[in-house]
Amino acid sequence: MEKRTKALAAGLLYISFIAVTAVSAVIRNKLVDLGNVMVTFENIKASGGLFQLGFMFELVSALLFLLSAWTLWALLKDTNGSLALLFLILNSIGTAIHSFSLVAYFTALKVLSGAGYLGALQSDQASALAMLLLHLRENGFQVSQLFFAAWLLPLGYTVYKSGFAPRALGGLLMVEFLTWTAYFAQFFFFPGISWLVIACSAIGFLGEVSLALWLVIWGARRR
Repeated sequence: MEKRTKALAAGLLYISFIAVTAVSAVIRNKLVDLGNVMVTFENIKASGGLFQLGFMFELVSALLFLLSAWTLWALLKDTNGSLALLFLILNSIGTAIHSFSLVAYFTALKVLSGAGYLGALQSDQASALAMLLLHLRENGFQVSQLFFAAWLLPLGYTVYKSGFAPRALGGLLMVEFLTWTAYFAQFFFFPGISWLVIACSAIGFLGEVSLALWLVIWGARRR
């Protein structure tokens, strides 16, 4: 496969991943309030189909992210095969952790659906169990961020050395490695510093969107 074709495929997959992730985040934020059990309970009970759709979108986004990493490996392995393999492995581990945590997310809907085998649980007990599962999903997602941060360092350096992309783009990805590492640390050690989450997310969005757009533009350009 020609390098420009690989770049175009990687860019389109990355853009699709970002778009699907945004939709799933909107749905999740609309229905789930981790600080309010009763509001979350009522939202999910009233919009179970939307909750399930959000789960499906989040699972698809994980698959798209893994495919994006694989196409980037195919594109960059000739630049540095060891580093390309490293960022693919790190992305795969993060995706696996995130995907496994989504099982808890979907199970929360089953708990609140009132299936027959859950009849022994009182309403407040079912709500508490569902909230525990939602927190489990959140914790799993945050753990996966360590690997999603780590993959950006070898990816950024490989892009920096590749020669077909602006070196500034590779540098931005390596800076993004620092911001997502700070995001990971903030969740566990400084949960009250909300501005850090906003700053890290903004830089992360800038770096990954820039990479995706460059791959599409460069890949689509004629020789």
